[in-house]
Amino acid sequence: MGTFIEKHLQQLVGNTIVGVVVPPDQSDPDAVFGVQVVSSDGSRRTIWILQDAESNGPGWLEIERSE
Repeated sequence: MGTFIEKHLQQLVGNTIVGVVVPPDQSDPDAVFGVQVVSSDGSRRTIWILQDAESNGPGWLEIERSE
């Protein structure tokens, strides 16, 4: 897997979705949303489903570690 997208999405393989999240300060709950995942080692990530890298709407995955 050589492309950026393949490498970016590879970190999701084997994770389990454990919840759905929306930003706490968001007035429209359907505008931006994400999922909380847990990996086999217990680490958590929030995956934001955005339109693009600038978060203008849904369509792009922003993956961040979370508590």
